[in-house]
Amino acid sequence: MANLAVPAASHTAVPYKVATACAISFLAIAVFIGGCATTTEVEEIEPTFELPEDWHEQDLDGEVFDEGWCEEFGDPMLGRLIEIVLEHNLDLRVAKTRIEEARALLAQSRSRRHPQVSLQGMAEVEHGPDGWEEGYEISVPASYEVDLWGRIASEISASETELVAAESDLMALRIALAAETAEQYYELARIRSEIRLVDDQIEVATTFLELTKVRHAQGMANAIDVVQQQQRIEELRELHRAAELDERLALNGLAVLMGQPPGEVEAASAQTLPEVLPPVADFLPGDLLERRPDVFAARLRVIAADERIDAALAERLPRLHLSASLSLQAMNVTELFDFLFSSVAGAFSQTLWDGGRTQGRIEEEAAVKQRQLLTFSSVLLDAIREVEDTMARGQALYEISRIQQKQLAAAQEALELARVQYRAGILDYLRVLTALQSVQALESAELDNRRVLLSQRIQLCRASGGYWPSPSADEDGS
Repeated sequence: MANLAVPAASHTAVPYKVATACAISFLAIAVFIGGCATTTEVEEIEPTFELPEDWHEQDLDGEVFDEGWCEEFGDPMLGRLIEIVLEHNLDLRVAKTRIEEARALLAQSRSRRHPQVSLQGMAEVEHGPDGWEEGYEISVPASYEVDLWGRIASEISASETELVAAESDLMALRIALAAETAEQYYELARIRSEIRLVDDQIEVATTFLELTKVRHAQGMANAIDVVQQQQRIEELRELHRAAELDERLALNGLAVLMGQPPGEVEAASAQTLPEVLPPVADFLPGDLLERRPDVFAARLRVIAADERIDAALAERLPRLHLSASLSLQAMNVTELFDFLFSSVAGAFSQTLWDGGRTQGRIEEEAAVKQRQLLTFSSVLLDAIREVEDTMARGQALYEISRIQQKQLAAAQEALELARVQYRAGILDYLRVLTALQSVQALESAELDNRRVLLSQRIQLCRASGGYWPSPSADEDGS
């Protein structure tokens, strides 16, 4: 390594004011030169594929929701639950500690912009020709590397970019947790609706059982008809008990999301599913670059990798180090503060050969950038697929829902006809039981489909990077 040193001032005693002025001038020059360091502007990052201009699938509902809808999905109680989850969820709190750790590491990196100043003291006693001699010294040395080529600035900029990417990852986790909370909340509402539906079905089946018993007593029905109806009631009671268990498990899931032990959450307002489904968002595939925090984070990591390549390239160039020192020296403690010594030095260093270490680092960072670019493209492609999938699912679910509604209406009409003809003795009980089971199965299927449709809307909000509660001040780096 070549080392071209600027001649340093000799250790000469100078007046305090002059020495202090020299030190202040050194620090000012160091800060000024460091502030002049610039980094290379990074070009726009594009994925490895051409972004489609529009979606292949189109949701059947063309209305556009206002961006605040995804905050609470139309239910203020759910909005409050989401706020609690985003404040107390343990996974989110763990992720926040990683952000704080990254900020602390960034602060350490930024310290390289400033001179390093320390305090040193020394006292020695040695035996010489004149007997024992004492020596004392107190010094304040300072050193600074001038970032001539922007190497340090590029490394710090890369760290800053990666911190923003990590904060975007945190926002992506917030979105996922909000969506999961909404899913759990509406699953709880579906279960409670199912419990009420089964209660109604048990009531209908019990009424029909009483009718069958009367007809059996009159000799108009077989004993097997009574037994089969009793069996159907027991099946419904089994469904009721299973739904109650599902309700308890759904409440436990909500509690854990909220950072609370199971059994501490009731979510009383989650009773029914919305009758009217929310509309969809109006956006294009290219909007996902800014709307989706995970896509945004992946894009930032490409930029950070590019900045680290700049830093690696600057490793080849000379470095300029400045140093200065103020010291008090004396042979006697009582004379220590009589004289102030100062020194200022500068040194250039240039690596002539390092066995390929620098070139290896450049190639390493180039490979990292290529990997991050491919990762960014993959994340963006997955985001587009998720939106397309949810839109396609929405189309299919709408069609299924319309078919189910027609089937349910037809089944209800068939059941009513079967009941009338059974009372008239035209049909046997089996035809009535079959019609009744068909209606009840379709009622449950219609409830399930409404829940799936709502889930499709929630997932569309998540996939599109819809609006969610903003991070607090301690999360956004302010």
